[in-house]
Amino acid sequence: MTKSISICLMLLAVHSYGQIVAHTEDGRRVLLNKNGTWEFATDSLITKAPAQPKLPTKRNFVHPEFKPNVNADYYYQQTYDEFDEKTRTAIGVKIRDGLYLRFYYYSPGLTPKAVPDNVVMMFASVSTSPRFQETANLKLLLDGNRIEPGAFQRIANLTSSGIREFLYREIPLSTFLRILNSNYVGGQLHNTEFVLKREHLEAFRDFASRMK
Repeated sequence: MTKSISICLMLLAVHSYGQIVAHTEDGRRVLLNKNGTWEFATDSLITKAPAQPKLPTKRNFVHPEFKPNVNADYYYQQTYDEFDEKTRTAIGVKIRDGLYLRFYYYSPGLTPKAVPDNVVMMFASVSTSPRFQETANLKLLLDGNRIEPGAFQRIANLTSSGIREFLYREIPLSTFLRILNSNYVGGQLHNTEFVLKREHLEAFRDFASRMK
């Protein structure tokens, strides 16, 4: 296009994935491309960023108070590490006998003052024989949409109750929020499949609603 265009800089609008949407003095929208060209903008041409999931509003969880016992059906604990001067906030649910799902995050100081950018997702297993490999990939089905957070690292130790395994990985807060905001969450970790109950998701929503 060779026709010149007068763009009102005071009305310069948003960046959208490398594009700039501006307005002419008569109110028409113009799409400015990285290569210096431009064209009149339509909704179909403008790449819009996907809506980001939000933290749930404050809620009162339907189950009794969370317990600090890691083997409880619903586990919640907040502990302060005086050496590293940071606080660990954790939640866990019992998916089924011998299998638990936990989320936790660290924040500086005694009291969390900001919403974390990432959380750690951890599976804990207690069984008579090893259930997982050294690394295991997680596949999730969220309301019909499949996502793969990636490989989980494994640590294991022998206890009086059997072999205790932990598989963990740091995930973005946005992925955690996608999980808890879904109505159906199914997953497969190595050869272990699971489905989260409504009560499990509500527990995670309660946990996220307390983030500051």
